[in-house]
This record gives sequence, structure tokens and C-alpha cells, in this order.
Amino acid sequence: VSFAHYAKRLMNEDQVTTIFGCYTSSSRKAVLPIVERLNGLLWYPTVYEGFEYSSNVIYTGAAPNQNSVVLCRYLMDTYGKRFFFVGSDYIYPRTSNRIMHELLRGNGGEVVGEIYLSLRARREHFTTVIRRILDASPDVIFSTVVGDSTIYLYQAYAEAGINPKCMPIASLTTSEAEILAMGCDVGNGHITAAPYFQSIEGTQNNAFVNAFRSRYGANEVTNMCMESAYFQVYVFARALAQVGSMETDVLREMVLGSSFDAPQGTVAIDANSGHTDLWTRIGRANRAGRSRATADPATSGSRRGCRPGRRAARALLRIPRIARDAPEPDAAFGQRAQRELGDQEGAGGVGTEEVVLLGHVPPHRRRHGGPVRLLVALGKAFEGDGGHVLVGPLRPDVEAEPGGHAEADDA
Repeated sequence: VSFAHYAKRLMNEDQVTTIFGCYTSSSRKAVLPIVERLNGLLWYPTVYEGFEYSSNVIYTGAAPNQNSVVLCRYLMDTYGKRFFFVGSDYIYPRTSNRIMHELLRGNGGEVVGEIYLSLRARREHFTTVIRRILDASPDVIFSTVVGDSTIYLYQAYAEAGINPKCMPIASLTTSEAEILAMGCDVGNGHITAAPYFQSIEGTQNNAFVNAFRSRYGANEVTNMCMESAYFQVYVFARALAQVGSMETDVLREMVLGSSFDAPQGTVAIDANSGHTDLWTRIGRANRAGRSRATADPATSGSRRGCRPGRRAARALLRIPRIARDAPEPDAAFGQRAQRELGDQEGAGGVGTEEVVLLGHVPPHRRRHGGPVRLLVALGKAFEGDGGHVLVGPLRPDVEAEPGGHAEADDA
């Protein structure tokens, strides 16, 4: 309630039109109705679960098609097909785990256990969790635990003497900041999928890290959320300088479609979805507390936006009816989708079970003046009146940046 209260106060009493903030999905969803009703612009910097679109939000954190798909493939290829899920008990972990469930099921993997703990869970609770994990004997522990619980999970793991070379913890949220807090020796060997790591080589990141350390101390670390919050302010400032107006409708149009040379590499705000084309990387933490990107070019250093390449698209398209908990599309849209997909199937395309429907946009949240796009088959997009969107951006022309590994078919 407090998030909604403060958002309303900022916009009504203080006449704020642009808000940078929210960390958890719960806080974002509390603020979102206020921002939409008062026509503000929320800049959300955190990795999140997808299934959402709002013309009043600029999303600069990774969505599932930018991290979960490649992480699942990497873990199954490297460690095995048996996963144990541990998560905090709120929106992001449960939805992220549902997506990972479907990715595993569609690719011959299995979930051998699943536990959710309160955001206020104590350290001793994770000793019990580790015992259950050992009893299940998975190949990988997939963690969507956040906050202090992240530290407790990894410390309980280390105290149990488990070898991360054989059964690592893999996460979408464990950053350099959490590793520093838990102890670099505790975090050593574990896996994170993220657009940004402090160890990335490049002029922009070197300048970013050096400036941060100069201001806050040589031992402080940068991380994915910090980098996202950092570049979104620059995107905002540049758009503001160009239009000279804080009016949301004017400012947003300048932001959408813009790009910026961020510490992670060049990023772009997709004009259709308000999400950001980001770099997909998988890193393994070392004893210095730094995550080093893996050497696998299929999973390291490629920018992923709206259209998954053929390999990523195949993984996504094997997710059967992933939107089963989302509101049903209207009948006209469903009939049209059936017709289009039927035509594709008859021509050697995919069947209706392979459609990726990752989220529904209610009519009051659709962008004014045009329909929202639905991504189907191998990256083919068509206009649909039902307002369905993919979990990430919808821009088709992603190319590799210098020094990256992306190819036109794989970006």
C-alpha cells in the first residue's frame, strides 16, 4: 500500500510526471495503476517476469526471453536435466519458475523439487532447504530467491560442502552485490544470467566502474540493476534535452526507439513494447567475487531484443500454452490466430500448440492509436486486436555489436 500511496503523493501533490524506481514486481504492480491513471512515466530498472505491457512504463531490465531461455539451454547442456527450484514467495519467483518449468518440460528436463520461502525467511530455514535438495539429488539448483535470503541460501549451500562444479546454484538475480555480501568464497563457481557484469571489458564499462569506485570506494561493486538504473537516466536526459518538455506523451515518443551506449554495450528502447534490447550473458562467479562471462558464444555477449533467433525461437516455441493463467484473448483474435497458424501448419509451419502467448494487455492498457503485436512461429509478427505481447521487446532488427557474438539469426 505504501508504494501506491507515495506514487500518488509524488504525482498529485508534488506534480512529478516521471518516476525512476521500484525494485520488486510487487512494488511495480502497486505503482502501475497510479502511473497509468495519472499518465506518468515509470522507469523500471529490474529484471522481471514479463507478462506485462504499459505505455506508461519503460522497462530496462531483462525479461525471460532475454535470460531464462539461454540459461536453461546452457544449464541442461552443461550440468544435466534435473532441476530443483528455490524461490522467494511472491510474483517474480513464481512466474519465473513457471516459465522455467515449461522450458524444461519442452526440452526433456524435469523439476525434482520446488520450495518457496517468505521474504523474511531466517538463515536456519535454508539448512532445511539444502537437506531437501540433497535428498532430491538434482543436477542444478535454480534460485529465484531475493534479498537477504539469497545470502542465507548460498551460505547454507557452502556449509553443506556441495561442489558447485557438480551442482551449481543458477540465478537470474544474484549479482556482484549479493556475492560480496555472502562472501566471495561462498559465491565462487555459481552461475548468473544477466545483461551486465562488472567484469565486462570495454571503454564504456571501464569508465563506469572507475567513476563509481572513485566516488564510493575501491572495494565497492557495480551490478546489473545499478547499470540499468544508470543508463535509463541518460536515456531520459537525452530525450528531455531534445523535446524540452516533461509532458509524458511528448517525452515518451522521443524515448521509444532511442539507443544508448551503456556499460553493457549498446542498448535500445523498443518502439513497440517499451522494453529494452539488452545483452544476453551467462557468468560464473570467481573467488574475487566477479562473474566472468562463459566462453560459449551461443550464450555470451549477444544482444537479444524482440525477435529470438532460430535456436532461441525453437526453445520458446516449445513452451506449451505458457499463458494458461493469463486472461483469455477475445474470440475474434483467437479465430484469426487459428486461421493464420492453420495456414502456416499447412505450409510446413508450426501448429497452434507452439504459439508463444506471453501475456495479455487489457484494452485500457493498450497503446493509443495502434494495435499491439504478437510474435508467432519463428519470429513472425502480425497485428492482433487481442493485445497479446511477447515477454520482451518486439524489434526485429537486432544485430551484433563489435566484439559481440550475435548473428542475425541468433540475436
